[in-house]
Amino acid sequence: MNSERSDLQRIVVVDDSDGFRSLLQWFLGSLPEVQIVAEARDGVDAIAQVERTKPDLVLMDVCMPKLDGLQTTRKLRTGGESARIVLLTAYGDTIPRWLAEEVGADDVLDKSNLGERLREAVVSGVRRLPKIEERNERSHEGTHGGTQEGANEGRDEGKTVGNRTGEK
Repeated sequence: MNSERSDLQRIVVVDDSDGFRSLLQWFLGSLPEVQIVAEARDGVDAIAQVERTKPDLVLMDVCMPKLDGLQTTRKLRTGGESARIVLLTAYGDTIPRWLAEEVGADDVLDKSNLGERLREAVVSGVRRLPKIEERNERSHEGTHGGTQEGANEGRDEGKTVGNRTGEK
């Protein structure tokens, strides 16, 4: 029996922790607009599962064996993957927003404070961080009198990633 519906958010869950993947399955299973189409334990398997299933959203841990979430995101984007990618981290604000943007992630969420932010990331379908093309356009604008502050206007100032000295 084929239970796929076109109105569902097709999701791939990627995390090396069986317990956390189970928790995500439980939470996502409570959302009627979601279908988990695959799971992966590491970045290498994540790439294979994303290519096989063509999801709308990839929820991916940052720290994993073989390829971490940042490396995996970069490889997926370099390969032309257009699914939204939300990175999940247990390390709070240690993943700078600029780094997530640089590799092509759409958002970064702190695992210890997921709650409503995860639901919003799943059902909104909105890219929170700019696409690579938008970042390239902004970097060109910056050379013609634009400011970094202007390039950051309108971005979500989430609790999970802050702007610290030393970031690009």
